[in-house]
Amino acid sequence: MRTLSKLASLMSLQAFILMGCAADGEPNAADEDEGVVLAQQAAAGGGVDLTGTWFARVKTSVKITAPLIGASTAPSELAIKLFVQRANGTLNIAAQICKLQTDSANLKIDYVKVLPYMKVAASEPDFEAAIGAKVPLPTLNFRIGIDAAGASVDVDGDKNAGGTLPIVALGLLGINSYTGLNLSIAMDATLKAADLIEGTSNFAGSGKIFGSNNPLLTAGEFVVEQMTNPTTFTSKRLAGDVSCADLLKQP
Repeated sequence: MRTLSKLASLMSLQAFILMGCAADGEPNAADEDEGVVLAQQAAAGGGVDLTGTWFARVKTSVKITAPLIGASTAPSELAIKLFVQRANGTLNIAAQICKLQTDSANLKIDYVKVLPYMKVAASEPDFEAAIGAKVPLPTLNFRIGIDAAGASVDVDGDKNAGGTLPIVALGLLGINSYTGLNLSIAMDATLKAADLIEGTSNFAGSGKIFGSNNPLLTAGEFVVEQMTNPTTFTSKRLAGDVSCADLLKQP
């Protein structure tokens, strides 16, 4: 019965492709491509294969409220990688932030040292993805230099609390801030093509400054708020597990 069902699906797809021909009898290229994708789905007995590396750049603006600087609004760019694998009815997602930039006139933060630790693993039940349909992505919660109880974790192994972030405060002061960061990213996504996802994202951050190498920046809490809600994004898929270094070379 399953074989007959697949054959019926393929016959229906052949009819679909023929209906997509232009008036002069020549196939429409876009319809032909879509027909091929749908035929591959039917032959496989499932939806679009989402495995591989998905990469997106998200540009927005944020407000950071922190000790010493008060409130600072800045343009922000976040580049994120999602490496998706399928196993035993589950989609496993290895997420990594490849780039984070939140510079403003009175606060510049260098995240390079802690970027290798901005990773989180997530999973969700496997499903049949379809072009034009929603892609249910789990909310990604990154925790860097801080544990669930709010205690510091020397994530970069430099003998200082939290992760060390070099900052320039008020346009003058170069300071090493010993920081713990919580960052949550939620995405509302739609599969536009087999290798293209579009949607909107929201993120929020908070954390603690455990101290610094300058007495002017004392311990305290900070908050990161996204000012443009939601923010649109486009994510493209590449085959295999692609490194952040190579992804950042993508236009």
